[in-house]
Amino acid sequence: MQPAQQGVADTPAGACEAWFAAAERAVVVAGVRDVQAARVPGHPHLRVDRLLAALAETHPEGEAFAAWVGHAADRAREGWAMELANLPEPARAALAEGGGLLPERLETCITQRAAATREDAAGRTALLDNARVPDAYVDWQRVVGLYPLTRYAVLAGYFRWRDALDASYLQPLEELPLRGELRRYASPRAVVHPAARGWRSDALGYPLLDTATREALFAAHAPLWEIDTVDGDDLPGAPTWPEGSWRPAIDTARPTLYRHLSHTRVAAAILPQLNYLLWFPARPPERDGDIYAGHLDGLWLRVTLGEDGRPLLYDTIHPCGCYHMFFPGPRLVPRPDGETVGEGFHVPQAAPEVGAGERLAVRVAAGTHQLLRLHVVPAATRATPLEVREYTALRSLTSGDVQRSLFGEDGLVVGTGRSERFLLWPMGVPSAGAMRQWGHHATAFVGRRHFDDPGLVEAGFTLRPAAE
Repeated sequence: MQPAQQGVADTPAGACEAWFAAAERAVVVAGVRDVQAARVPGHPHLRVDRLLAALAETHPEGEAFAAWVGHAADRAREGWAMELANLPEPARAALAEGGGLLPERLETCITQRAAATREDAAGRTALLDNARVPDAYVDWQRVVGLYPLTRYAVLAGYFRWRDALDASYLQPLEELPLRGELRRYASPRAVVHPAARGWRSDALGYPLLDTATREALFAAHAPLWEIDTVDGDDLPGAPTWPEGSWRPAIDTARPTLYRHLSHTRVAAAILPQLNYLLWFPARPPERDGDIYAGHLDGLWLRVTLGEDGRPLLYDTIHPCGCYHMFFPGPRLVPRPDGETVGEGFHVPQAAPEVGAGERLAVRVAAGTHQLLRLHVVPAATRATPLEVREYTALRSLTSGDVQRSLFGEDGLVVGTGRSERFLLWPMGVPSAGAMRQWGHHATAFVGRRHFDDPGLVEAGFTLRPAAE
């Protein structure tokens, strides 16, 4: 039998090497690289996020190393699947030559290469040393922009914004200003997770969540969104790529909640994080020359669960990475020395306790889509149903007869740039204010901080023992 006629299951290691190289060339030529996870040089079957990169620095061995390879292979499997789906059809057909469907060939080659990597004790150290995620900041911008000096003006502006927002948190909930109609949205159901006693973990420490447990956790902690609605820019919807358009749009006829499971590390334990994201058509200008206004906007709420399965921390950003705020539960105490020269960890309120028959509610301002309050409402509160979709769906959207990611090869959403980028570029954040992909959220202009930094919680908070 000729090599071209071999079945996918019989593909030799050399053929997988050649296929990965051809696939990488096709992806680069087509401009469809997915950058949610970082490629590992010399290992096309592996990709890493910031947590996996941090764990690589500990040089896991034995079963822990095998688990690390498995997680890195999962990141690669997902990234390659998005890229292959977004390739033009002629490129996909060329990669499929020789037999076998693309998904099957991808799975076979990743599985084969991952198994070989687990057995390669000699190459383990070099692999782990090269498993790194690029910083989301651009150092040359800080050098040219005289960051050590210009940061103080930016920091002063940040503190003015923070103080004004904090003042609104001192107002009773019922006295918060309402510019339009308060509309409520929620995922179809909210249940109480039946097993709040925690979960088992793999050899690396990752929680082992089966599909049923994952679904129950997302449903149990999904918030109800209360949105001050003035016009169409305050309506949540689904990102789309209109055929022939140079930039995406939001279909507000489909109110949609996007969710994403991530992980962080607190007190040496790897904890699950439930991410919920709403998209809006735009942030309209509040005044002439508003540098923060622009196309597309959104609000991201993340729930970090403790080892007991209960909320440890809520935090929130906009999809630009801006306006990072923290709402700690009773087990977290803010560190007074979290940052001496920087923005610090903004804590406008403590997390509310959600009891039986209740659910978390998120009050959202009109126009700016700022999070104005976390509070608790009865679980039976009436709301417009939200369609629930996985965040991964944004990485391959239908546009006419082709597939296209919402995000570019730089991790940004084209057409969402703000004028603030010209003012804030000395802070080193690429296109400040633009919407961006998971893994590319720099959340501080002064200092360095990433939304997906696995050391983020411990950098800002001290964990009380559970007994307290």
